[in-house]
Amino acid sequence: MKASTGSDHLHMVLQDLTSGHVNPSVMDIKIGSRTWGLKASEAYIAKCLKKDRESTSVPLGFRISGLQVYVDDESGFYKPDRNYIRKTGPNDVRLLLRKFVSSNPSAEMKMSQGPDCSLASFVYGGPNGILAQLLELKAWFEDQTIYHFYACSFLFMFEKGLALKGTWSNAEVKLIDFAHVTDGNGVIDHNFLGGLCSLIKFISDILAETKDYGDTNGQVEL
Repeated sequence: MKASTGSDHLHMVLQDLTSGHVNPSVMDIKIGSRTWGLKASEAYIAKCLKKDRESTSVPLGFRISGLQVYVDDESGFYKPDRNYIRKTGPNDVRLLLRKFVSSNPSAEMKMSQGPDCSLASFVYGGPNGILAQLLELKAWFEDQTIYHFYACSFLFMFEKGLALKGTWSNAEVKLIDFAHVTDGNGVIDHNFLGGLCSLIKFISDILAETKDYGDTNGQVEL
């Protein structure tokens, strides 16, 4: 790109993925049980390994880094405390994935109702839902050996207002934070693929619990 001096300079162009949304609900999920690249320093590896072991990255192959769910104009957004997010275990991850598609995201499982998952069919399910998009990515990762992705995340987005009306929720899955992409050298990226399959299983289970299987009829091959 041309600088003000007229000379050419390399630029990184960033996109605001939520710019086309109104009050979007979003969730950031870091994929992979290993989150450091091949050329990382020993100090950085130790830092990442500690975080991976203390979170669900190692046991599940992914961890939730943050989320906010639109409630209504009066209440604004439900956004869990950052310290809670850092300490989440497998059961907490399952709960947060449920909260993301609930009309009452602040409800806890110990309450009589709990998160109702009433939006699961419009966000996770269907031919254009998040599950279908993840399955499409899974098919690509099962074949591609060009790249390996470390410390990359999925960004889930949807419009709650549309989902509440029983229409298309504008659900999207975007791959973000891909600064640590390396050459695959002809080898499948099992680190990323394993985390992706684990995430697909969690979301598939939520759809099965809500008795909505979308166009996959509840059958997900991992």
